[in-house]
Amino acid sequence: SIPVDTEKMITNEMIVRESGQYDKETMQRLRLENLTIYKICNLEQCSALVELSLAQNEISLIQGLENLLNLERLDLSFNKIRKIENMKHLSNIQWIDLRGNQISSVDDVNELKQLSKLRYFSLKSFDGEDANPVCRHPAYMNIIVRTLPQLQMLDGGHVNISEMFSDINEQFEKLQPDPNFSITPPLSPCWIESNIENELNVDIWNNPGNNKVLAKAITSHDQVQSILNEECNHLLRKATNIINKATESSKK
Repeated sequence: SIPVDTEKMITNEMIVRESGQYDKETMQRLRLENLTIYKICNLEQCSALVELSLAQNEISLIQGLENLLNLERLDLSFNKIRKIENMKHLSNIQWIDLRGNQISSVDDVNELKQLSKLRYFSLKSFDGEDANPVCRHPAYMNIIVRTLPQLQMLDGGHVNISEMFSDINEQFEKLQPDPNFSITPPLSPCWIESNIENELNVDIWNNPGNNKVLAKAITSHDQVQSILNEECNHLLRKATNIINKATESSKK
């Protein structure tokens, strides 16, 4: 018989060697990257895992995750995976990276529909590199966002900014003026760009029924600002790196 290359499977020895931990039942983080692993197995006792990275291996099937019910972050990027499967039970998962694989069907994302805590999902890099074949689908982004409305980030970029703006406008449309006050200020989207807190000092907003609506609108406004700031900082860092590399190249 042909001897099995155990170095291409996940073994207890590998887990201990790479993690430096002996108690698999209490282990919360495990990185088994670039080890030519071709099969996910022997993780049954790692039920406390919160983060698992199996990036840059030879894995072709998503399997062996049945006991990882506490898992929040899963990195399977740069493998040979062709199908998204066996993940419906990962009820606590928030972050999944599948860049650099061979996934070709957009219908595969239905496997993730019930994962209500999923916020980050990636099938390609922010700049379009390391894309799975499915990313070439003409309606790729629309289908993903429609199928997984719980997402906040897709492929490294925020997907819900437009939804947030829409939500803010909807909240303002729900506002009801105080019936005892005769002047109604305009409900304009431009209020979003103004100092909302100051606008709320107008007597017409003393109607107690508006408090929850106003609070939600302000929260959405702050979330949009935070996301835009984060995106700008990300793009600035990326542009700086490109300029630095170009400068170094020109000096050679």
